[in-house]
Amino acid sequence: MDILETILGKMSNINQAQRDFIATLFMNLMPLRGKANYRNLSRYSDYHDKTYSHWFSCDFDFVK
Repeated sequence: MDILETILGKMSNINQAQRDFIATLFMNLMPLRGKANYRNLSRYSDYHDKTYSHWFSCDFDFVK
């Protein structure tokens, strides 16, 4: 988790809400078994599946 926060902290092009979402997303994808859809992701996090839908519709520059 510390490595992820360090990397996301150095990215100046994202705001705090997007940083928190990306951190939660990566932490939930690692132990998840089976399909990684919005409903399964929302079962193991504090975010609703509509929140996942919203954030996945937004652009994120992974290259930076």
